[in-house]
Amino acid sequence: MSKKFEFEEELKQLLRISKSIENIDNDKPLFGVEYGFSSGDLLIVFMELKEKYNIDLNKFIDKVEDYTVNNIADVLCELVVV
Repeated sequence: MSKKFEFEEELKQLLRISKSIENIDNDKPLFGVEYGFSSGDLLIVFMELKEKYNIDLNKFIDKVEDYTVNNIADVLCELVVV
């Protein structure tokens, strides 16, 4: 199992807890009409990731271009040293 896949699954689990959404498409925008996440919702998820992986949240947010599961997982792969 690839590290990116693990990050995608972990991220989807955190998002499901935040919004009680069963199926999240990796390529759909999280701020879009379909999911309706707010910046506060995502901040809570990002704080969980920051605590777990000790990442610089400013660098993390600066690197995310579009808020999709795939893009966020790509940034995690880049920033998290395992």
